[in-house]
Formats: sequence, C-alpha cells, structure tokens
Amino acid sequence: MGMSTHVTLLRDKNDEEYQKMLKIMKACKEADIDPPRDVDFYFGGDGIDGDLEYPLEIEFEPRKWEDISSEGFEIDIDDLPSGVKTIRFYNSF
Repeated sequence: MGMSTHVTLLRDKNDEEYQKMLKIMKACKEADIDPPRDVDFYFGGDGIDGDLEYPLEIEFEPRKWEDISSEGFEIDIDDLPSGVKTIRFYNSF
C-alpha cells in the first residue's frame, strides 16, 4: 500500500462572496426552490442539495519539489488565490 500527500486550499468562511452566495442558497433551501444557475454552480451543481461547504475548498496544484533524499511540495505565497485562509496538507493511504 502506498501513501500520497495532497494540498488543499480553504477559503475563509467569512469571505464576502461566500457569505453572499450562502444567504441566497439558504433562502432557496428554505423556500424549497432551485437556486439561480450561478449559485447552484458555486455550491457544486446539485440544486438545493448542494454542499454548503463545497466552495470553501479551492482546487490547487502545488509545485513538486525534490532533492537527493527528500520530496514534497512548494507553494509561492503570491500564487495563492484571494480569500485563502488555510492551507491543508494531508496524507492518504
């Protein structure tokens, strides 16, 4: 069994755009109506069943790094999208 390391960027829950879209999605869920297309897409495209935390995770591909006896990832701070609050590093088996 092998192990792989991953990096995920997480947006701040207080991000202005996220809070705006969240209010719209919650109103749609409460009214049991389909959200507008852009709101639906923002939350993963599953209509009112969309994952409210889906937009907090930002897809990001870090740059691989290695030397003679080590390997890992490098992330330039300037390459991070706006709104990122947390960088999560995790290993999967």
